[in-house]
Amino acid sequence: MPTSLRLSVVVPCRNAEASLADALRSVLASDIARQSYEVIVVDDGSTDACQAIAARHADTLIRLGAGRRGPAYARNRGAELARGDVIAFVDADVRVRPDTLSRMLALMAQQPTIDAVSAGYDDHPSVPGLASQYWNLLLHLRTQRAGVAPGQFMAACGAVRRGAFFAVGMFNEWHFRDRLEDVELGHRLAEMGHETVLVRGIQVAHLKRWTVGGIVSEMWGRSLELARCLTFERARSLASSEMVHTFITLGAFGVATAATVEPAPGWPVTVSVAVLMLLIADRALFGFFLRRRGLGFALAIVPLHVLTQLVGAAAVASGWILRHTIGDPMPDPTTQAYAEVGVDVWPPVPRRR
Repeated sequence: MPTSLRLSVVVPCRNAEASLADALRSVLASDIARQSYEVIVVDDGSTDACQAIAARHADTLIRLGAGRRGPAYARNRGAELARGDVIAFVDADVRVRPDTLSRMLALMAQQPTIDAVSAGYDDHPSVPGLASQYWNLLLHLRTQRAGVAPGQFMAACGAVRRGAFFAVGMFNEWHFRDRLEDVELGHRLAEMGHETVLVRGIQVAHLKRWTVGGIVSEMWGRSLELARCLTFERARSLASSEMVHTFITLGAFGVATAATVEPAPGWPVTVSVAVLMLLIADRALFGFFLRRRGLGFALAIVPLHVLTQLVGAAAVASGWILRHTIGDPMPDPTTQAYAEVGVDVWPPVPRRR
């Protein structure tokens, strides 16, 4: 391979053997010349067959050793070894289309002012099951809506010019271990004058299998961090938009619960009004599910959607309380100690640039 490449594809993974091979094969099936890009897999302490799978498909495999450091850390380590002028991040549970990466590169070539391009999720998730279909379709709808806002970057499948990525300091691996690292990066890119776009027409498939417990955990963690990390303007705007829906859901749930716990004359009407409030608040969402999967699916996901919104409301409230009592989440004491003496990368050892 040449020493200078047009594109480097960085794929972080941890215990992703169920989808990693599919994700890597889709990258290698891209309609761009194979000699013009490299594939770097960063294994974040997996205990499954990720390393063996990566060895069969990737040009470079980075092993981070035992323990878990998080996707922001893993992506940064892959980017530091990347040789491409553009660095594309693709998650281990994402299947790109043959033209996904080439369309990103073409857009950046045609519009030199654009420094970062992200793809959205498609509306044909292949993973079966009500929970997986619900959440993956919800992610599709959210990326379609997010495409109209500036400062967007989605690390599940996003490409950024090498110079811009390093100029803003890469992903914030100090504060964002599990979530929102791409949201924060998009905000930082925009703040420093780098144009970012999420192109809704460029899409990828999400391969992750979700359970109800996994969705609840994801909703809790995301909403908690959105509400707590309000020092970041992008997180503030996202939290504000989500809080409207979550608190409408919370109010409707409270009304319905009060009406059924202590039944009074006309309580069915009260419950019906509460349900109507939910449907009105998320009418676009339920309309989308109705068009894509039919009436049966749209009705079946109502309890799950109500649950996720209630969890989101509780997490937002908790995050707000933590924000105003404790403050921003901080790194562990060892990391803070290095930060205080001026170390801005981790681990604090020389690395190849």
